[in-house]
Amino acid sequence: MNRKKVPGYVSTEVDARLGFDKDATIQRAKKLIKLYEENGVSKDRILLKLAANWEGIQAGKVYEVAFKIW
Repeated sequence: MNRKKVPGYVSTEVDARLGFDKDATIQRAKKLIKLYEENGVSKDRILLKLAANWEGIQAGKVYEVAFKIW
């Protein structure tokens, strides 16, 4: 991926089928971040969309701490 062609944030939705599985959501988020970083997109440019339910919110809390996103 050529980051010069994609300015700003890169937005990706975590698979909605994982919406009720906090741990699977976290694992998929980690995988997506790794894939983007391997292609030259730094984690500060990645916007991951998580499910808007209890499990998604809990995954977001873990994600926020694990990836140092504030």
